[in-house]
Amino acid sequence: MSPVSVKVKYNYDSYNSIAPMPRVVVKNQDEKELIYIFYSNSENGNRKDKKYMSGEFEFIGNEKNITVIPSLYIDDKVNLFKDGKVEIDSD
Repeated sequence: MSPVSVKVKYNYDSYNSIAPMPRVVVKNQDEKELIYIFYSNSENGNRKDKKYMSGEFEFIGNEKNITVIPSLYIDDKVNLFKDGKVEIDSD
């Protein structure tokens, strides 16, 4: 048996002044973007300073590692914040 998806939760406290809300892009080792099954933006209880986005992303094949990249979609164009990316090795 092998995993079919990954759940991602990304804190975006540093993006408080950005509108619209940020999102994440998840790519595999081949730079192919994983398709999200479920996605949401949330606040942690009543604390406005602890915002996060979460989602479940479907694996395309046999992912060895994934990269989570914060992003914004403005006018249907994705702007990636590669300085905030997180790389995860699944081996």
